[in-house]
Amino acid sequence: MKLWSLCDGQITIMQIQKVLLFLCGVLVTINYGTCCQLSEFMCDTGYCVAMDKFCNGNDDCGDKSDEPPYCSPCNRTYHGEVGRTYELEVRRPREDRLPFLCYLNFTAAGGKYGDIIQLTFDTFTVGRFVSYTLDGCPDGYMSIRESQLPDTGGQWCGSAWGFTVYYSETRSINLTLTLSKLSEQGIGYNFDFKLSYKYLKKSDAHLRYGNSTFQTWRGQMITGSYCDRILDQCDRKLCRVQSPNFPGAYPRNVTCYYRIEQRTAPKSKRALIVVRQPNAHKIHIKDQVINYDRSQRTLRVWDQCNVIQDYLTVYDGSLATDPVLVRLCGGDAVPDIVSSGTNMLLEFHTSAFDNPFHPVPLSYLPGFELDVEILFVDNKSPSYAKNTSQCEFFIKPFNNTNWGLLDSPRHSLPPNTSCKYHFQGSSHQTVWLSFIKYHAASTDPNAYHLSNECNARLRIWDKVVSAKNKKPETVLLGEFCKEQELPRLCDHALLGNDTRHVRPCTAKESYTSSADELTVEIYLKQGSVLFPLQFLLQYEFVDQSAERHQGPGDAGPAACSRSFVAGSGYFGSPKNVFFYGRGGRLNLTCVFRFVPASPDDRVRVTVSRMHAAAAGPGYAACATETDARTDRSRCVYATGRAREGAQARVAVTHYPWPDIELPVGCACSALRGPFTFESYPGATVRVEFTVRNMNVTQDHRDFGFAGEYAFVKASQPERDACRDVRNRRRLRGPGGVIALDGGGKVAEPGVGGGTPSTAAAAAARCAGFPWLLEPATAGSSMLRTGGFVYLKLHGYEILPHRWRTNSFMCPTRNRVIVYTGPGDGPKTARIICPYDIEANYAPGSFEVFSSGWTEPLTGAQQLQPNSKTVAVEFLEREYGSYTVTWMEVSKMPRIMSSTNVYAMPSNVHPDCVYRCPELNACISSDFWCDGVLHCPMGFDEDPINCADRNAMNLTYVSVLGGTAVLLFTVTVLAAVVCLRCKASRSQRDADGRRRAPHKTPAAADPMSVERVHFDKRFLEPNGDGAGDVLGKRYPSSSDDLYLECKDSMC
Repeated sequence: MKLWSLCDGQITIMQIQKVLLFLCGVLVTINYGTCCQLSEFMCDTGYCVAMDKFCNGNDDCGDKSDEPPYCSPCNRTYHGEVGRTYELEVRRPREDRLPFLCYLNFTAAGGKYGDIIQLTFDTFTVGRFVSYTLDGCPDGYMSIRESQLPDTGGQWCGSAWGFTVYYSETRSINLTLTLSKLSEQGIGYNFDFKLSYKYLKKSDAHLRYGNSTFQTWRGQMITGSYCDRILDQCDRKLCRVQSPNFPGAYPRNVTCYYRIEQRTAPKSKRALIVVRQPNAHKIHIKDQVINYDRSQRTLRVWDQCNVIQDYLTVYDGSLATDPVLVRLCGGDAVPDIVSSGTNMLLEFHTSAFDNPFHPVPLSYLPGFELDVEILFVDNKSPSYAKNTSQCEFFIKPFNNTNWGLLDSPRHSLPPNTSCKYHFQGSSHQTVWLSFIKYHAASTDPNAYHLSNECNARLRIWDKVVSAKNKKPETVLLGEFCKEQELPRLCDHALLGNDTRHVRPCTAKESYTSSADELTVEIYLKQGSVLFPLQFLLQYEFVDQSAERHQGPGDAGPAACSRSFVAGSGYFGSPKNVFFYGRGGRLNLTCVFRFVPASPDDRVRVTVSRMHAAAAGPGYAACATETDARTDRSRCVYATGRAREGAQARVAVTHYPWPDIELPVGCACSALRGPFTFESYPGATVRVEFTVRNMNVTQDHRDFGFAGEYAFVKASQPERDACRDVRNRRRLRGPGGVIALDGGGKVAEPGVGGGTPSTAAAAAARCAGFPWLLEPATAGSSMLRTGGFVYLKLHGYEILPHRWRTNSFMCPTRNRVIVYTGPGDGPKTARIICPYDIEANYAPGSFEVFSSGWTEPLTGAQQLQPNSKTVAVEFLEREYGSYTVTWMEVSKMPRIMSSTNVYAMPSNVHPDCVYRCPELNACISSDFWCDGVLHCPMGFDEDPINCADRNAMNLTYVSVLGGTAVLLFTVTVLAAVVCLRCKASRSQRDADGRRRAPHKTPAAADPMSVERVHFDKRFLEPNGDGAGDVLGKRYPSSSDDLYLECKDSMC
């Protein structure tokens, strides 16, 4: 070859360039093999142009070396640099060149030449698409084969839909265009093929492989397969299931199996596999729709996905023979699809023939990508069914756990699946069920082109025992199918947390069984993937050991009170949640009455355990302590903030007489030891359990007690002795004195005093029997103003706040307990330190009236037969003698008030003649001037009021004596006057006889006048004087006589 030629002895510039290029080409060929890049074409001129410039119809080299005659872009290998886009067009072949065959190889050489090939089909019309099955592309097609992967044999033909992109799985792909027939001119179809290609680095393919922070694990490829993969241990890495060539168009005629498995799980846990895609743009599997727009984009299931087309099937297991959870096609968000075990199989199938496709808009991707998650549930939880063909669960109380939460199946259920949950309690339990959350997916049949029928259904069944044949029957409580039909919801329970408590579920927000069983059934016609029925419910097995059933809607007193008449056994606080705050109650009162069936039986009650929740951290609302005054247990309540919290107590009382209730002891916190009480024969014992101010989280686990009882038969001597003591210590009448002897003898009282008891040794167990002091009966005059009891004891009251210590400066350890109260509950005890009757060093007395004296009784209290009674109990601990004085009193019906207790005003009621003004009380006439001071200031024994023991009044004696003296004086004066009159008459007669001859008859008249005048003088001073004196000493009327008198002689 000539390196240069001479023309007229001169070398042209063009010739020099050719020489230099030739030398460069020789040198490069020797050392490197080419002078241009791998992605370039070298022109004959030595220029390098992009590979896609060859045979593109343009003279890019300048010498047309890139456009040789009869050139074709086919049968070439194309490289490219990362970041550049290349274009390639295959022109329509001539009829004489048919059949037309074109091979295009695209290779990513790595490095700056990329790792992944992207093909974008700008224009695609190849042959004619007629069927998804055999010979679907009869006139021509395009096929793509990945290097190192089996040939699928799939074909694309017809016209492309929109903007189709293909991403390679390997570094080299072979694209083949085959055309065997062209349409007639202007009829049918044409051949039009134009694409652009570019090369990408693997690190830039974030949609497929993730990024440096979150790298996607696509599974391990199975050797020899085109797209089969195994994904395991997805709890430790980010697993995703992707269609082949994602996020581009997937290949034709492939069936890919993705097996997901989880081999390990924490102890007592079971692994479930979840696949989902919440992003709707990341899934679109071509379905039967011919023309696509945004409104037609939806996820289709089952029969809508033709098995000869493209679809994705999910199996609940590792084999294609396992139950099918769902078959999908189309495009939209995919809800959670959950396996029931540790394996899941996904099958992706594409038809052999189709036209290229890309969903609209372009942001939506063809193929699919599903996120994989591992879910761990309790191994014994009803959250999954080991066998979905028999989805049935039995929930029973276990290890004293009577309540819990139940979630809908955590795994997906195949079509036509029915799951039943049987809540089975013990024979004495009922089932309380509340739906906290309930959601049924949209059942609009148009959304999935399904029939208008119930695709997800919920039923609740109750077991009822027939009253006729005593056989159990099932009753439907509710059936819910459509989204608008909801069961009773207690959804406000979702608002609760550790710091915020919500109110309990009411009867209108829950279901309660009639017997010991309740059944919840869910039925899924289309499975639960696209029609999930999700719920969360709380259940509880409620103890119904009380006399009647109690439910959340039962108002009024709790049905926990019970009565016992014989035998022995255990009793205690109820465990029914409806009695407590968590069941909707604020307060609780349960009364246990032990009524002996025979008057010869004693009742022995033992409280062995008591527990009450603390009012707050570090402090309790109440504490059980021993009262040092009586050595009995008492409840000591806290003050301040603790007082506002919930409080519980057990109070024991007994009835020595009917309707007379006396306290025995109280417990409100943990006991140091069992508390036992044994009643007197025939006496009733009452145990009351109360809880106040409960919050909505508290129940029997926070408050409760346990005890035992037994009815014990007393011996005959003991029964007789106790009966005699009971009769003798029930006192009714005007009053008397009770003598208390701490040396072992107790004097039984009578009216005005007591006589020593001679009870037999068998009565020792009844020696502590209390006294009952009753006011007047119906025949007493005290009832005219209302009878009350007034009691006086030499001693002083030990106030309740001094219960902690027994050192009260009291000279004795003996105590007297005085019980008063209106009778509508236990009487109030007042502890008295008594003074010995021989003691004269400690003045002071304890005085008390029965109820109603200082404060009026209510109407209900007035109806109580024992509202005005007083009971006295003597606690004998050492030697000592004491007296208790009592009397029946009535309120003084005063017309006007008076402050002078010794005054005898004229406004005293005639029915209150015998009284104690210092008490403002009327007393019985038996105590008036009887020689014993009954009034505190001795008004009843005042000498002024007492003439003698018969109660003669000195005033009356004085009046009578004065009257007698006056009458005697008048008589004497009359006699003297008579004698003087006779003497004067005798003297006048004598004088008259002497002067008779000298006097006329008329002289006798002056004597007559003088006599009359004398009588007037005589009577006038006596009448005036006596009238004045008697007017002062004697009352002028009967009323004045009464108002000045003091006894019954008035």
